[in-house]
Amino acid sequence: MYICKNCGYRSARWLGRCPSCGQWDTFVLESEEHEASASRVPRPVRISDMRPSAPAIRYASGIEEWDRVLGGGLVSGSLVILGGDPGIGKSTLALQVSAGTGRKVLYVAAEEAPSQVVERARRLGIGSANIHIVSEYSVDAVARLLEGEFFELVVVDSIQMMKVDANPSYPGSVSQVRDATLLLQEVARRKNIAFLIIGHVTKSGEIAGPRTMEHMVDVVLYLEGDRKTDLRILRAYKNRYGSTDEIGLFVMGERGLHPVEDPHRLFVSPGRGPRVGVARSVVMEGRRTIPLEVQALAVRTYYAAPMRNTTGYDVRRLNMLLAVLEKHARIRLRNHDIFVNIVGGLKVSDWAVDSAVLMAIVSAFRGFPLDPDAVFIGEVGLTGDILPAPSMEMRTKEAMRMGIKNIYANAEEGAFGGGGIKILKVTNIGELLSVCLE
Repeated sequence: MYICKNCGYRSARWLGRCPSCGQWDTFVLESEEHEASASRVPRPVRISDMRPSAPAIRYASGIEEWDRVLGGGLVSGSLVILGGDPGIGKSTLALQVSAGTGRKVLYVAAEEAPSQVVERARRLGIGSANIHIVSEYSVDAVARLLEGEFFELVVVDSIQMMKVDANPSYPGSVSQVRDATLLLQEVARRKNIAFLIIGHVTKSGEIAGPRTMEHMVDVVLYLEGDRKTDLRILRAYKNRYGSTDEIGLFVMGERGLHPVEDPHRLFVSPGRGPRVGVARSVVMEGRRTIPLEVQALAVRTYYAAPMRNTTGYDVRRLNMLLAVLEKHARIRLRNHDIFVNIVGGLKVSDWAVDSAVLMAIVSAFRGFPLDPDAVFIGEVGLTGDILPAPSMEMRTKEAMRMGIKNIYANAEEGAFGGGGIKILKVTNIGELLSVCLE
């Protein structure tokens, strides 16, 4: 049987495009045994006859960034999957969370030898007696173990290495990952155990296995970051027990992942004097405000096609800003190489940083330093307008913490002011350039 690894659609022959989800080249060959289940009729129950369930028990880890993303910690009886690239720090974070909860934890090491897990724990300074380690690949064996001994939290590292005995497919296949997750879900609900499942991601950035697995679990977390830098970002793409708007910021060190208490020190360089090609902004990642610094460099090109390189910013967005500058501000950069860098390695998805990127480029091109005590907030439209940014009050409070005096944004003058900060209203790039470069 051929199964679509994106949506689980089955076909007796290989298909180039899935007729269910429309994705290309997603069919893989799987060996499955079909068993006829006994016919049964479900019995509906009136809502008025049902009693509300007991409040969920949360296992706080003491790691503020982790607990923030999960809405207070792991929930008993839930399945949480933590995905990320190899070597990004998933197992390290799982060990730190296990030790921080103070609960009785079973660590299922399916990918590493127990001695390797112990060595990592010692390196992290974890000597907790509440963590028990077992080396096992069979989900059925783990289920039998949990029948005889109770654990409050079970860490499975990783789901792609686990297998169900009744399934003849190889570990990591679509059917194995699906069946293993189903069996763990049944154990979690029946025994009221919290499961933290570690999963690898594919080249496309998705958790390896069927996409239906993400619908089966309660929480889907991704640990993102570049292994060339120390920054790690924890995001929730699904959370049945909390918000998906929170992110957690970590820095990888010798003793594991350390929460970032002050993002200002991480994403803004310490220099406070006027500098050419430097502009600052306040962006929103979920419901969290993050101050950051944009650096730009503009040099005359020696090639027929000028270079456009960005770090942490969409290069297609950069090309759009350059076109807007040429069309509405008569600033022609077609003969210049443009480089844009977001300090700290953060990948910005909030387009309210557009005005800061634009001003950094103009400053680098004209050699004119910008006010170091100012931030630029606002998305730049194709018409040259600067659009109002959402959550302006939260951004203003963060700017006040930075010691900023002026905010250039499309907001009413004096709005959210106070504390020695001033909002200067600009509605288009012409007004912004005339005010800042006069």
